[in-house]
Amino acid sequence: MREQRRNRVPRTRSTRSKYNIWCLPEEVQLLLFAGLPARDLLSVRAVHSKFRNLIDSNPSIWSTVHFHGEWPSPGNRTHFERAVEHNNIEAIIKLGVAYLYNEGISEDGKAANNSSQTSKYFCKAEALSPLPFTWLFIRPPWSASGTCCKAMVFNNMKNHCKTKASSSSTMYCIAKILSLFDDEAKQKEAMDWYQKASNHGSPHAALVTWKNAQSQNRLDPGCSLNSIRQLRECANNSCIDVKLTLFECYSKGQFGGLTKPQIAESISQLVKSSRPMGTSDMFFQQQNLNASMRYILIDWLVEVTDMKDFDNLTLHTAVRCIDRYLLLQPTTRSNLQLLGISAMVICSRLLEKDIITIREAAWLTDGTYAYEEVVRMIGEIVAVLHGQIRVPTVLDFLKLFCNLAAVDRQTEFLAQFLAEMTLLYTEFGSNSPATIAASAVFLSRMLLQQDFPWPSHMVEFTGYKVVDIIPCTLLLFRKCFVEPSLTDHRDVTLMAIKQRYSESDFMEVSKMEVMKYTELCSMLGAQSVLDDNSTREDDEPCHMDFLSPNKERMDQSELSKDRDSMVVTPFVELSEAGHDNSVLASELGNVSFDSVGTGYEGDQESEGEMEVDEEEWSMDTHDGLDEPIDISSELSLNTFSAILAVDVLSCDSNSEDTSNSDLSSLAACFSPGTKRSRQGPSPGSRRSYRINAGGKLSPCKGSVLQPVQNVYSGRLRSHSKGHQHKNVTQRQRRSQFGCENRVNLEYLS
Repeated sequence: MREQRRNRVPRTRSTRSKYNIWCLPEEVQLLLFAGLPARDLLSVRAVHSKFRNLIDSNPSIWSTVHFHGEWPSPGNRTHFERAVEHNNIEAIIKLGVAYLYNEGISEDGKAANNSSQTSKYFCKAEALSPLPFTWLFIRPPWSASGTCCKAMVFNNMKNHCKTKASSSSTMYCIAKILSLFDDEAKQKEAMDWYQKASNHGSPHAALVTWKNAQSQNRLDPGCSLNSIRQLRECANNSCIDVKLTLFECYSKGQFGGLTKPQIAESISQLVKSSRPMGTSDMFFQQQNLNASMRYILIDWLVEVTDMKDFDNLTLHTAVRCIDRYLLLQPTTRSNLQLLGISAMVICSRLLEKDIITIREAAWLTDGTYAYEEVVRMIGEIVAVLHGQIRVPTVLDFLKLFCNLAAVDRQTEFLAQFLAEMTLLYTEFGSNSPATIAASAVFLSRMLLQQDFPWPSHMVEFTGYKVVDIIPCTLLLFRKCFVEPSLTDHRDVTLMAIKQRYSESDFMEVSKMEVMKYTELCSMLGAQSVLDDNSTREDDEPCHMDFLSPNKERMDQSELSKDRDSMVVTPFVELSEAGHDNSVLASELGNVSFDSVGTGYEGDQESEGEMEVDEEEWSMDTHDGLDEPIDISSELSLNTFSAILAVDVLSCDSNSEDTSNSDLSSLAACFSPGTKRSRQGPSPGSRRSYRINAGGKLSPCKGSVLQPVQNVYSGRLRSHSKGHQHKNVTQRQRRSQFGCENRVNLEYLS
């Protein structure tokens, strides 16, 4: 034993370095502070007067600080306003939405004051954003009295453009709102505003005026040639809608004086600019989510889209918003469906004439989320994306490629089906939208056994050779025709897209028989090898309780029969097609639509304010501090880990006691408010649900996601017909739109 002790190698001890964050140059400190969350930035500012002076003297820090997960409140409003002074677009958007819906700013906000603040922030946001977007928040319908906050914001923005120098985006927003009215006088006024915005350099307004002129001079060849040249000038801007419209004209043979090689070069440049979506790396950022949860969410949104008769572009744009948000902001399981329905609200307001109202969005989740939560999530999504909602999607490139290839309707429907199936899988994130669209067109022509599935002119116009799209084509075939669809917690197969494209309107393309995978591989000269995870026929179904545990699938015929009754929302905000409020009032029973004197009858669709369990964070500064205080007691886990890593850079490299996991655990110990969370059952666990006293399935605590309403059937749940939902808050139970009054909505089913 003594001999073993003599031969033992002495353990090297790690010594704390004397170099830390205090010794770093100011330039390096600024790089550390830039882009910090607002909560952490103000905690660092409170540590020492040195940091306070450094942060206050550099406005660029406030222009880059982000407010992810934070919402304006009386405790932090001054810090939001400080970021607004330095053109922080995220703070501008959140403050504008908060004042518009009177959410979180004050308890007794008046419409006149809030509308003035909202218009100020919206005009500022339009001047900073490359894409006009604020009009979707204040678009009609408005209250009949005209005193709602939306109408007042519109009038303030309109007066601002008349009296002061405004951006072309603000003028476009005014024109867009006026164009949504059926009044002929307002339609004419809208065209005047479109012309003003076009003259000030708005490409979106120039596209609208171009389309209007094109419809009037359709039969004149000379005007047609000149119009293509005008559209080409507008396409020099980065507006994707203008470019797609121009290339659609090119695909129809309207070259506008250019040669075929020049046209091919222009289109190939757009294709090359398409970048991979990155969804395959999403779950490195999202530790609490997985691909199956996202699959179920998208499957649900497909049926919401079908139920509301939305365009495919609305669905594709909503999914892109969800993915881009998840790549930037960590999200909990309980908020995943809130993210999905809020993205649908935004995209329906942006792209559709009929919209999903905020109250309807909360109702579609069966009261799982309150009206105020939807408002905050809408503001959060738009703020995180900096107002850039409309981005190129797979469907945009698909329509372009179908026009270039001159495909028939069956081929186009089959390609749309394949493209929509890619929305379910994160594996396609390593490909660009243009690559996925090219693979869908190529595979569709192969499955229909058409000659020359990828003609030579497609290679010239797109820049894609067959060898370039073979990997994505094989993955597309496997996901759509080889691998089985995901199943929920009751072993019900999720087939919303396949059911949708099995209808006669889409020529039943999802029912067609296709070749075998080995036959496709032999035709393409590829090796027929399936991965171990390529098929799950013999595996256990994935038990996921995303939607309500009482969820029952309907066949497509029954869904179509109930869709007409579900399209109309039983709430105050209706589409322009509109229904008489008196009829709605009589059918809704005791529900009151009066909010006289508040000025918010067109905006606040639910009574009362949301009860927030979490305490509001107050970012008070300590100006009198001259000595350093314990940083670990103020910063969050991520920031403290970064500072701790800088602090131990000079430790002995041979030490076996220091590791990344040690740093993380040490930071977790010092991080305030850090609690050990119980790990719930895994997604594949058999214990993801239980049978309650009523004999119905309900999820276990800590299961994958909270139960929500099944909108597939288009009917209210049994617990909504006289029984309280367990997720309805106390304020919602007292609301006039509570579960008691939903008994009167049985006419919808």
